[in-house]
Amino acid sequence: MRVAAELTLAVLGAALGVASPALAQATTAEPVLRAVAAPAAFAATGAAGAWEWLLAEFLPQRPEWPAGLPVGRAIEIEWRGARLTIRPAANALPTGSAAAGSFAFGDGPTALWSCNADGVEDWYLPATFTAPPAWRNLLPQLAADSLEQPRRLDVAVLVGHLAPALVDADPRATLLRVGAAHCGETTWIAWRTASHVRVRGGSGGGLLIPAALLAIAVADGRGTAPALPLRAFAGRDGDRDEAARQLLRSDAATAGPTLRALLHGDDDQRLVAIDALVRRGATHELPRIVAAAHGHPRAALAAGDAVRQLLAAANPIDRQRTRAALSRASDPDLRSLDVDALLGRQPRPHTGDDGRHRARWLLGLGCLGVLLYGLWLRERQRRAAQTIVIT
Repeated sequence: MRVAAELTLAVLGAALGVASPALAQATTAEPVLRAVAAPAAFAATGAAGAWEWLLAEFLPQRPEWPAGLPVGRAIEIEWRGARLTIRPAANALPTGSAAAGSFAFGDGPTALWSCNADGVEDWYLPATFTAPPAWRNLLPQLAADSLEQPRRLDVAVLVGHLAPALVDADPRATLLRVGAAHCGETTWIAWRTASHVRVRGGSGGGLLIPAALLAIAVADGRGTAPALPLRAFAGRDGDRDEAARQLLRSDAATAGPTLRALLHGDDDQRLVAIDALVRRGATHELPRIVAAAHGHPRAALAAGDAVRQLLAAANPIDRQRTRAALSRASDPDLRSLDVDALLGRQPRPHTGDDGRHRARWLLGLGCLGVLLYGLWLRERQRRAAQTIVIT
């Protein structure tokens, strides 16, 4: 079932359609979002930075902001296609909510949503709710189209990979960069009830703002990225490691740069990336694999196994670079690896000095000194005798 997951990208994405007219053109029916928000409630907790930024900084700078309306007052917002309306709130919010509202595409079924002051958001979608196909293209890429499966994604990373090149003067640039940074990581889960599909999740921007940013990033059709790298970079759950493992089946142009980048991730991500590189037989990556083990114990174990498995098949240049990387490794087990033994060579003779070799040399030099001293004394006596006879 994709209906629940569509909420996070399709329904919520149109919420900021005013920021990009292309969003309204992407739908077959005009998106309509109504919301009531209380900035003071979000400010009191400080747990929903994206909501605070949206209500206290971004929207007050919009030309639709009513003259004389003080920042921080509860407001009502209506997005209808590309038209934005802002006015003082006339209706009270439900108890415990800092924002609430509804969403629909044209005259289609209406979805209801409510966001707490801490950024936890609930959605209630009728069973017949659907979104236009253009809004659903990203769902399979993120493996976000299933029910009862919790997911966690980094919004800033997703937006960074999907957004097209933007100049600083483009209002979308500020919205995508600043808004995504305030959102942080988004976690959600969807499930079906007798009458609705429920979605519950949260971030610094609830579910509304992260999905809106993603929708804006892909609105013009240029914001695309391969599915596996996207999930490997942006995932913050088990799917992240699984996506990295599946890169084994990808072409070198996709898998190589992605796995090299993942060598700079956390310890678990480095471990998975090293395992994938070993399975791909990437002997030329051995120096990077050894370097990735610095300060990461699990990656160090994987790097040791990688050297044992791949070094014999590496070319001479990669072997030399790997040997140099091993000599600089912070992990003692990596530094102690016997490269010659791994390559099947005879161990070099032991050249260590245990003291006996030095003693033999000293003894020989001493004997030579005694001999030379005796010869010198004999010659001196001979010359002294010759001098007496002459006299």
